[in-house]
Amino acid sequence: MATTVTPNKTRKSLLELGARLLIVPPVRPGPKGSQFEFVYTKLQAWNLEGVFDKILFLDLDLFLLGPSPVELNHGSRETNIVQRLLDHVQMQNDSVICGVRDCCIRPEEVNVGLMVFVPSQYHFKRMLEVIETPPYNKHFEQSLVTEYYRHLGFVNGHDGIVWMEDKYNVQTAISPYTNDTTGFHYKFWSSEWFKNEELFSLWRPIMRGLRRLQLKELQAASIIAPVFPDNFADWSRIRNSGFMYDSFAVYGLYSAYVSPTQEANRQLFADTYEQADYFSQTSKSTGLRAAFAEIRDLLDSVYNWVWMLAPGVHPSIGLLVHSMIGEVHKDFPGKSVVLFTEAIGNHSNEVAAVLFRREFSEYLKLFDQNSMRSGQLNETQIWNDFVAFCRLIDQCSLFQHGKNKEYYWTLHDWRNMVMPAAVQ
Repeated sequence: MATTVTPNKTRKSLLELGARLLIVPPVRPGPKGSQFEFVYTKLQAWNLEGVFDKILFLDLDLFLLGPSPVELNHGSRETNIVQRLLDHVQMQNDSVICGVRDCCIRPEEVNVGLMVFVPSQYHFKRMLEVIETPPYNKHFEQSLVTEYYRHLGFVNGHDGIVWMEDKYNVQTAISPYTNDTTGFHYKFWSSEWFKNEELFSLWRPIMRGLRRLQLKELQAASIIAPVFPDNFADWSRIRNSGFMYDSFAVYGLYSAYVSPTQEANRQLFADTYEQADYFSQTSKSTGLRAAFAEIRDLLDSVYNWVWMLAPGVHPSIGLLVHSMIGEVHKDFPGKSVVLFTEAIGNHSNEVAAVLFRREFSEYLKLFDQNSMRSGQLNETQIWNDFVAFCRLIDQCSLFQHGKNKEYYWTLHDWRNMVMPAAVQ
């Protein structure tokens, strides 16, 4: 379910992953502007009577690490706990709910991040009627659902809540984690996450698989999963960069002049951790003008950043791209294009790479229009015009390596650099 408040790019990404998206009106008695403002909207699931016979509801931050309870055909009816619960709910004429106890300060309540119930418009309307009445309003929608079904059970002469095993909804790092855990319920961007390396190792391949799917199969995806490094300690660098969700493309300029081995290394760099897509100029007849047009198209599609590499530059395989972006953004706030230079010998002003941010797309279009009016220009003239243009609009910064910065690439045969020199 989503509401009209849900950003378009979020809805688009869910649709591209094959989700069926229901747009529902928000239910908003929660404090405006707080994290609880929209939590009551999940009550709209009860309004789906006639659409679904039974519902297994999962919060989006409940990650399935083991055999998925969503796979209702997994095993027999006798061994599939969720199927048995769904059958039980139906037998009780929709007056019972199944869930896991809240782990922390409210163990008497159902943690509504996972629920099994029969949708009912009658119950939807009744819950809305008592939504601000004690004891239903003790702790937002969680208390409402718990107390409502507890009362239903009392009226109907049975237990209105059927407790599921904790393993289906292990909540935060506080709950005991075991190898039996099926669902881990916590926001990975919280500092609590870093306390459990074992969970990280389980979660990493799942999220890498999702990111691979988004980058390789669904290149129109608006939001992608963050990058997951092999090293647990590096995860904090990705998280703290502030750009963990950004999509990234590596673009090889004049790649026809790059050896097959070096081209394979660039592709390997892009594929490492499923962190980026790699594009290259393969024709020797193309140049900067064509490259700028292709980069503009990439920025206008799904990529927040494009890193254009000169032929002699090859990124280090272990480079955490999103960490690099965070460092560059910190050094050059507000700049949408960064020229990477190499402080080596007499070539201290040679440009090795250029990092473009999505906001620069319109400037690239404007530059192309002015460049076309200038007639036939060679590569050096186009490059010098581009640097002058960037400086004119105050969007350009120089980032010099070899001076208190780690190297983001290795340089193979500097003399073969085709990229013209930057402004002296």
